[in-house]
Amino acid sequence: MIGRSLLIQSLAENLEKITSAPQISSHPLESVRFIRRESDRKFGCLISKPSFALVVNGSKKALVGDEEFLYGNGVCLLTGSFMPDSFEAVGASKTNPFLAISLTIEPKLCDQAIAFLSDKEALKSGAEDSKMFSLFEADDGLLDAFLRLSELALHPEHAELFSDIVKREIYLRVLTSPLGRAFSQLYVSGTAENKIRRAVDWLSAHFSQPIDHSSVAEKVGMSTASYYRRFREIVGSTPSQFVRNLRLTEAKRLMIDEQFEAAQACYRVGYDSPTYFSREFRNLFGESPSKHVKRIAAEMQ
Repeated sequence: MIGRSLLIQSLAENLEKITSAPQISSHPLESVRFIRRESDRKFGCLISKPSFALVVNGSKKALVGDEEFLYGNGVCLLTGSFMPDSFEAVGASKTNPFLAISLTIEPKLCDQAIAFLSDKEALKSGAEDSKMFSLFEADDGLLDAFLRLSELALHPEHAELFSDIVKREIYLRVLTSPLGRAFSQLYVSGTAENKIRRAVDWLSAHFSQPIDHSSVAEKVGMSTASYYRRFREIVGSTPSQFVRNLRLTEAKRLMIDEQFEAAQACYRVGYDSPTYFSREFRNLFGESPSKHVKRIAAEMQ
């Protein structure tokens, strides 16, 4: 196997070929995104899917939930469920673009990998607590697997035969990393971590509706007290803060991407009062909805 620096360089060269414009390119690999940014401007919020995202050129500053991360080449962000996310590609330019590859977690492949490693007693007993998002440095084996995944995008005639094999290897390598056991608990039925992940999944699908967190706790088989305590430990915010962030993240996306007025976005994401919505928006983003959206739109010109 070639060395770490050459693996990252080869990944960057492949992504340069795959991404011909400053956007996420389409290709035949299901659940895989190749990302290119040519500007260091802050980008609008989105709700990230469960994924492994690897940076191969440049640096990324991400706000996931209530926590900020800064990371660069060869570092992977593991997101265990749907999470509010906004980011900027630090220092990105046309001559030095930000490049990354993201693999959306497919529960079936993840379950198969966990079952295989459990049978082999190969899950590491790392001391890390389970978190809905974590950073870790990809080792050479994981970088090589991502490199082979990028090769399949360049040779789509091989994708149908080999993509699931390579993706399964990526799952196995992540699960045997120092964060592997902590991550696996999010997907092992019956664990508190799995129950909180299921709660997050449910909240992400229903955040525009009135939320009764006691009922959510009951849905996932937890007492209300345990639900609140473990949710904060694993997600990094209270359930109410998480729903607020989901609503405001989606409202921001609607105003930027679909030109919604603030009041329209307010009602669409589940608020009853535009005044309260504006106050919540200012508390999270530091500006009123109209001022914030105008500034972001100007930066993206």
